[in-house]
Amino acid sequence: MPLRMFQKIFVIATLAIGAMAQTVKTGITDGATPPAIQPGAPIGAVAPSQLERINLYNGHLSVVVPILSIGGRGEAGYTISVRVSTQPWTAQMSSTAVYDNSGTPTQVTGFNHNGSYSNAELRPYQSNYSPGIVYRKRAARTPYLCANAGAHRYDKTLSHIVFEEPDGTQHELYDGTVVQTGAGCNPSATIVTRGPRFQATDGSGITYTADATFTDSPNPLDPHENATSGVLLFPNGTRYTVVDGKITEIKDRNGNRTKIEYFSNGLDVHDSQDRITTVRTDVYESSEYVDLIRYKGRMALTTRFA
Repeated sequence: MPLRMFQKIFVIATLAIGAMAQTVKTGITDGATPPAIQPGAPIGAVAPSQLERINLYNGHLSVVVPILSIGGRGEAGYTISVRVSTQPWTAQMSSTAVYDNSGTPTQVTGFNHNGSYSNAELRPYQSNYSPGIVYRKRAARTPYLCANAGAHRYDKTLSHIVFEEPDGTQHELYDGTVVQTGAGCNPSATIVTRGPRFQATDGSGITYTADATFTDSPNPLDPHENATSGVLLFPNGTRYTVVDGKITEIKDRNGNRTKIEYFSNGLDVHDSQDRITTVRTDVYESSEYVDLIRYKGRMALTTRFA
């Protein structure tokens, strides 16, 4: 199947030191994703055709096949597409605190490297064939073992919003607040409130208004990515309504709307003329599992893609 054209790669390299404490896992994509490993079409990518993008930072080829344009009146639509690019993998570092002879916690010295998981496992709110996803992402550094907490806590944190397009292209949005410092081990440290308004830093002019403000968690065991709810606004006046990371409505500046309903095995798209496109994944047909997209053609017939 097109959406299964990737491999899970696990690279394990271990440097073991007698350790006795909780383990902290960090990865290169925990904060802002470096251009060298960004999926989709990061700034500077070359598009030889409408199907492919070449990341000049690493030579990675991203192929996205457009399947069906959801249209109707105005600009309240999007193109259902299939990513057939191999999922990139990254390494995660697992840091373990060790104790000296007196039992006093010392700096983190032990570590392991493990391959990352697929997007579907990392983001339960991600849905294939949708207009994209929106999520909150935390960047953090310096996981100290706090004596008063008896556990690891980050010394510095900074959260932002990510809008990820269907082809994997990421737009990072920030609210302009400062880095959270010292909140992990210092109960009296000033807590920085994020949001609700975030602005893209890539020149796209995209803004995001979250339904609620939030603060950074200094706990390394908490997820680095979380679903968010709010409104994504584009320079042309188009608005994406976001509920728990999923885009549920597209509305253009003239009020035309496209609505998306999500199910465990696919989604239904209602365009601005109330035509319904259905997408169902993992359908068993002709002795194999396929993804089916059904929509009404000009002669009111149902066309299927498998």
